[in-house]
Amino acid sequence: STLSPTDNPNMEGGAYVTTGDYGALLLMHLRDGMCGDERVLSTESLDRMHEDRIALACDIARTNLADREARLKELLAERRSDS
Repeated sequence: STLSPTDNPNMEGGAYVTTGDYGALLLMHLRDGMCGDERVLSTESLDRMHEDRIALACDIARTNLADREARLKELLAERRSDS
């Protein structure tokens, strides 16, 4: 079966996995993107995944629905340029 699209802001993005697989994903975050001796997540990817997007969502909640996606992209770009 096909799952419906989701706007799930959780790290797992709405994926369905076993607890063991999810634990391996969490360990990769704790181990700076390493799975065993191999890097599978770049530092940039980890930084993007660890951004505080809830605060960004609150910032754009006051905007018109049609403008929210554009505003979110602007805020993310501003945050990345500041770091």
